Amino acid sequence: MRDLGTLLGGNGSQANDINDIGQVVGYSYTAEGYYHAFITGPDGEGMTDLNSLVDLPQGMVLVKAMDINNRGQVIAIAIPTTIPNLKPMP
Repeated sequence: MRDLGTLLGGNGSQANDINDIGQVVGYSYTAEGYYHAFITGPDGEGMTDLNSLVDLPQGMVLVKAMDINNRGQVIAIAIPTTIPNLKPMP
């Protein structure tokens, strides 16, 4: 077992999966208390925010990476960063 560290000065992270070359995916808390999906390099070296590697639709953020295969393809969860203002109909 080893400490993978955190993203953006956060206070914790969780690994969810690892592939055969040691790339790890999961999520890390940020200094603001949110969490972002991450991936490491081979053998668990260097944590990278997955949001910096993909172009998401505006207003979406990857919060948890759940699985990674041996080709480096990741399954992750994205959520909207804003909540729509819903008004009841009269």
